[in-house]
Amino acid sequence: MTNLLDLLPMNDVDLPHTATIQERAEAFDKANPHVYQEFRRLAFMLYNRGHRRFGAKLIIEQMRWTWMMQTDDASGFRLNNTHVAYFARKLMANEPELANVFETRERGRHDHLDNPLR
Repeated sequence: MTNLLDLLPMNDVDLPHTATIQERAEAFDKANPHVYQEFRRLAFMLYNRGHRRFGAKLIIEQMRWTWMMQTDDASGFRLNNTHVAYFARKLMANEPELANVFETRERGRHDHLDNPLR
C-alpha cells in the first residue's frame, strides 16, 4: 500500500468564487498531479483484481481513510467531493481499459462538449 504522506504537500488553489466546478477541479489537478496518480493507481488495483464496475467516490474515500490511518493530522489532506467526477472522467478518457468502470451522469449546462473532461 502506498504511503499517502507522499501525497503532501496538497497545494491550495486560489480561484475567484465565480470559477466553475470544472475550472476548480482542473486547477486542483494541475497543482496536485500526485492525487490523480494515486486515484489512477487504486483504480487499476481494483480493475486488475477483476472488478469491472466501481465507484470513483470509493477510491477517494479510500485515499482519505488511508491518510487518516497514517497521521493524526488530517488538516493537510483535503479532497473536495466536487472533484470526484472530474477525476473519474479524466481516468476513463486517459485509460481505454477503464473507459466503462464508472457510471457517470450527464453534465450540466455549463459543460463544454468539445472536451471529454468537461
